[in-house]
Amino acid sequence: MNPTLEPLLHADHRCLEAAELLIDTLPIMPSVRVYQALLEEVARARDTAAAFRARGPFEALFLRHLRASWDALEAVARFRFEWPRGEIGTFVAAIGEPDALERLQEVTAGLDQERIFTYLRLRQEYRTDRIPPGGIEVRTLLEATVRRISEAFREWLVAREGPLPGLDARVELGPPQAEKSWYEPARHRVLLHPGEFMIFERDGAVTVNAAVALQSLAHELAGHAVQDALSRDLPDPLRPDHRSRMRFACLPIAEGFAYHRSTLALRFAEECRADLDLEDRDISLLRAFVEMSPLHHAVPALVGAMAARARQDAGFDAAGHLEAVAGHGGFGEMIAALSSDPLNRILYNAACYFGLLSVRRAAAELERKGIGAAAVCRRLGTGGWCLACYPDAILLEEETGR
Repeated sequence: MNPTLEPLLHADHRCLEAAELLIDTLPIMPSVRVYQALLEEVARARDTAAAFRARGPFEALFLRHLRASWDALEAVARFRFEWPRGEIGTFVAAIGEPDALERLQEVTAGLDQERIFTYLRLRQEYRTDRIPPGGIEVRTLLEATVRRISEAFREWLVAREGPLPGLDARVELGPPQAEKSWYEPARHRVLLHPGEFMIFERDGAVTVNAAVALQSLAHELAGHAVQDALSRDLPDPLRPDHRSRMRFACLPIAEGFAYHRSTLALRFAEECRADLDLEDRDISLLRAFVEMSPLHHAVPALVGAMAARARQDAGFDAAGHLEAVAGHGGFGEMIAALSSDPLNRILYNAACYFGLLSVRRAAAELERKGIGAAAVCRRLGTGGWCLACYPDAILLEEETGR
């Protein structure tokens, strides 16, 4: 690690320590002294950055990233400590997208209802004879399926892009109580949520359909695990899986890259359908899931933000506002469900949506230049840069070979 960066890295470490102390203890005992300590650390970090003299384009860009990271940390901390008085739009913008709330409303206003109808009807067709992923027999079957699809996907991806760092991560079936699939950087392993596999019992036989789970496999293995490996030699503030809970500025590109990579699941399924026991209808379902992924984050981000605003202001009609935006009702149950979600879930959903847009734009530009798939992946996935710095980071890598 470049020793000249040590003052900045130390300042960042102190900011994270202070932020964790504040946010982790707010539900237990609010402390204005803890809050002030975080603001003091952020101010001290900014002074350190102001005194730092960048030597070269990487250090200059890294300095911009750190400032954006501390801005995001302060914005989230202020909103959380001052809740419920803060402006929800400012909170959503903490991910680095200044007009995030307005853009989420534009997305919701432009929903293609026929497309959504087709998608939801296709999902519903898979409910017949489906059983939950419980029992020893079913778990044994799922574990065998995980081994089979992960080995096949790894081989397919290496043939397509070469041996990328991170693809050696272990892939295992997650515990029954898991809420989702995830990547564990400390153990370098991917755990796939049992509920993402469709399990059917027909005529006394139990079968597993892995069509939808392929998207999570690609997201976690080709996305998060690869990005973690590609970013391992960078300074800690650019490693999205290093103390990721507080790296709000890193979140959009970390999730955006993983969702961009999740689209590989569809190509994998199309090319290997026979080995995966997939039918045309299964491919159509996976295609629909991949295409709808951005909306599955954009809409909940907006609804969650409006539910939060309703908790702040008893006079605000969240359902009425969303009906005016979308041109139809039906948001009541989503509002009720998302009202119990942590506030940071709003940031997560917004980050997934805007991060994916940013990575897609960068990928299209690199592909337009004729850059191969493996090189594109390395460019896109090296470093969890903030949204404002990401386009410049892609160009910087092209110029310097970092």
